[in-house]
This record gives sequence, C-alpha cells and structure tokens, in this order.
Amino acid sequence: MRNFGRPFRVLQAASFVCQPRVITSQCILGCALYERPRMAIELTRYTGNISSNVMTDNDLLSILTANSTEKYYIEYKGFLSNHLSHGIIALHRLGASRERIERFIDIYSRRLDRPPLTVSRAPSLAEQTPVEGLLGSANLVLQTSRSLHRPTCIREPVDNRTDWKRISETQQRLVRLRFSRAHSSRGLAYLHHSHLPLRTSAGLLATPLGSGTTDIVDVVRTVAADGPLREFVEERTESDLWKTRLAGNFQRRVGVLMTERGDDLLRYTLAVRLPAFFRADDADGDRAEKIGRWLVDRAVILYAASDRRNDFFLLHGVTATWSLAQLLPLLTIHGAVDTVVRVMLCALFAVYVAQVGVVSQTDGVCGLYYLRGCPPINQDVLESTDRSDSTWPTTIARAIAVECDEHVYKLVQVCHDLHVANSDTSMRPVYRLAAAIAVDHPLLFN
Repeated sequence: MRNFGRPFRVLQAASFVCQPRVITSQCILGCALYERPRMAIELTRYTGNISSNVMTDNDLLSILTANSTEKYYIEYKGFLSNHLSHGIIALHRLGASRERIERFIDIYSRRLDRPPLTVSRAPSLAEQTPVEGLLGSANLVLQTSRSLHRPTCIREPVDNRTDWKRISETQQRLVRLRFSRAHSSRGLAYLHHSHLPLRTSAGLLATPLGSGTTDIVDVVRTVAADGPLREFVEERTESDLWKTRLAGNFQRRVGVLMTERGDDLLRYTLAVRLPAFFRADDADGDRAEKIGRWLVDRAVILYAASDRRNDFFLLHGVTATWSLAQLLPLLTIHGAVDTVVRVMLCALFAVYVAQVGVVSQTDGVCGLYYLRGCPPINQDVLESTDRSDSTWPTTIARAIAVECDEHVYKLVQVCHDLHVANSDTSMRPVYRLAAAIAVDHPLLFN
C-alpha cells in the first residue's frame, strides 16, 4: 500500500449519489463493483522499496486476473476468508519467482470454493432492503456488488461509506477495506457482511481520548489479569444466545466483549498514554499519519514481545493496524480519527482477552497447534534482539522457501515495508524480530 504522505487516489465506485455523512446500503456497497487485480500493481509501488526483477507488473496483473474472486469465491468452508491475492502480492513483494508464486497458488487454491457460475444483474434486493437486512447474507452481498456494474469515478472520503464503529472479529477486513479504497474491490461489502458493533455508553464516548497515563503494554497486562471480565466472557460464550451465533469460540468471545462489555474495553482504551502529538479534535493529515504509525508500532511490539511466539490473532493485529494506518489520513469528518483509534484499541484488547482455548494438536501447514490462555508480554526480548540489518536477506529468503500459511508472508512483507519506510531506528530491530518470529515459529491458533 502507499507510503505515508501519498495523495488520495481516485476511487472506482458505482453510479450512485453518496451524500456526505450519510451511510446507506448504496454507499456501503457502491465500492463493491469488481475486484481489480491491478490493486496488486499499486500495492507493489506503494508498500516499500524492495527491488524485484522476478516478474513485471504485467506478469503480476496476469496472475491476479487469472486467480481473482471471479474464479475463487471470497469465502470458503462457510466463513473462512480467501487470502489468495494477499499471499501472491506478499510473495511478489518479497522477491519470489513466478514458479514459487504459482506453487503457492496451486497449494492454496485447493481449499477454495468456486463462485456461482452466473449471478443476476437484475435490480438487487438491497435496493429495497435496509442495510441491516444484508448482514449475514454473503450471497446477497455478492449479487448486489455484481449488479452495480456502471463504474464512475468519485472522490468521496472514506468516512462517508464506512461506519467505523463496526469491526470484524479478527480485523482482517481492514486489509480488504484498504484494497477497496483505491482499487474497487468488494472489500467494503465484505467488511459490512462481517459487521460486529462496539456498544458503549454515551458518557464514556464523550470522555476525551488521549488523557491516559499508562503505557499500552502495561494496559494489556492489566487486561490479561482481569479475571472477572474473562469469567463473564466464558460464561456468556456458553449461553444459548451465543452458541447459535458466529463461527467459533474465539469469535463468540470477541462478540461478547464488543457488544456486552464495550464499556470495559473503552475504559482500558482511555487509560492508554497516547503520543503528545495526538489531538482528538485535529483532522490534520500529518498527525493522522503519525498516530497511525504509532498504532502500527504498538501492534508490532505486542506481537514481538508476546511469550506466545507467532500468535495468529496478534499477527492480525499487526496487518490490520498497518492497513488502518493507510486510511487514517483520509478521514476528514470532525472527530473521525478519535473514533477509529478508540475502536481499534478496543478491538486489540478484545482479541487479547478472547485468547482462551483448549489444548490440542492438529495437522496443517507450518504445524498449526492450539494453546490456552493470554500470552504474557516480555519486553526484555526487544532489548536483546540483534541490532544489525544484515539478517533481513536471510529472513526473507527463508520466508519464501517454506510452504507456509499466507499470513506469515504478509507479516514478513509488512515488517520489511515498515523497516524501509520508518526513520525511527529504535523500531527497526523490532520489525526484524517480528519477521523472524513469523518465520521461525509455528503459527498459533485458539
């Protein structure tokens, strides 16, 4: 994606009227026309400076076109996300050969589902259905996105099409949202399909963000030690209401936290000490970029300092926050940055609390297995990490060589991009450590 400070690019959207500050089904689904494989070309130009002469832009475009969601459905096995294009892009950015990328496609595509052969372009049911009526209907979202087939260019801000108080269970939809901002993928429709609200009281929402005095790592430790909160979540997860909703225990736990204990999450968020340059009422793009970079660095620190090496959900915290950082400078509505930062921190805390699983072993790529409990945070490991830049070529080469979950490729790519773009030398060893963790350790789920 783009480096900090890049100008807002033209969006491809449907021919509809998008009124400022009004969110409608047309507004949300309007950017969901066709997945543009050219998004990968832009991604390679704006995510860093790794030189790769392995494939040309046209080669990459050809591969993405042949393997887009026109061929493989955006979900598989009911609710899992199709990350094929993400893996292709990450491997290309890391310098993988065409043969290596095609091998990844061959292995990954075996698990994917094919979309319907034909989809009606008749007037969509969404035109007569409130936005809430589309929730949980992936097929209707697909039909709606394909019925909006008359593209036109608009320059509406992102905040006119997105309710930022809705967030997904594992935050991965932010990555799709970032793609859709510039390249007309169906990311916004998919984000909405994966809707999960953050419910908090009006009084807490009115509390200014940025007055906290505690380092975010210490807040995470406090969250992990909140026994009553975790007991409540475990009890509610087993209730009839939540047993019939969402796909698994982790998603149910996050659902309970976001919808029933949002005030607790927000209190922890308000306790976080934010950088001095953060101003909740300041929509200045430079400050938005700085707060985005700060958020990404905090996510990388939590991932790298976790005693649970290569935790799947903390990894998602890195990639999702990185995507969010690209969007923050586009928010122009008063207070929008404040809202987004609140929701993102609440989501990170919810993800952390929700990591309570049953110990088990399973076969799969990269030796996936499951553990129990919140991972302790050990910042000492950050101080002892190698300060040399010389380890990057080895880490990247090892990432490319192994047949692994595509999230590993994405994490290594993101960390290298951050390393290239960030002038803060104190964070560079942390980026290298995070990338090495993703390569050296099996991916942990629960």
